[in-house]
Amino acid sequence: MPVADSMKKLSPADPYSYRYKMILILRPNIIVSKIIAKLRNLGIKNISLQGDNIEITVTRKDAGEIISLVNDIFSHIREYVEMVCHELYMVTSINPLEKLKNEQIIVKRRDQNSIKAVIEVDGKYLWIYGNLKKNKYLVRRIKSKIISKAFLDPEFISENMFIECTSNTGQIPSMIKNDSTVFNKAVSV
Repeated sequence: MPVADSMKKLSPADPYSYRYKMILILRPNIIVSKIIAKLRNLGIKNISLQGDNIEITVTRKDAGEIISLVNDIFSHIREYVEMVCHELYMVTSINPLEKLKNEQIIVKRRDQNSIKAVIEVDGKYLWIYGNLKKNKYLVRRIKSKIISKAFLDPEFISENMFIECTSNTGQIPSMIKNDSTVFNKAVSV
């Protein structure tokens, strides 16, 4: 996911928005077009195929709206889904680095146009990318288990460190709620 694409959609009037990306790994022998039709009936527009899997991305101002949408999705298609890989992230015009204590900032790299950092909030690690010219920041939670903070360089964090996979779709709403709480603390929304 290119960072620029994620940041384009944030209007200057909005202090923040949540984006939720979900990859549905379907059970064998499922007719994918049937699932896509059900998702479109729920009002989801950003749907793409990844082989036999379906990727959905939604943007909302409130994490509660995303939780409600996720519950609607699984009430219609839970029996077709074997596993879900997902990520909630935030795009904001609030600089999270300004409000943090120095001990919360693990690593920070800055150049003329951007800033990248890894921070710690409530024992959770967040990766921040800031476009300094547009005053927009992307905040993503690092889901991978971290052996040592010394290896957290914001320049070299892999995409799969942000994704979480589960076969228990019932756990997803609480995962979204936990992540949004950490994001809100980071930007003091």
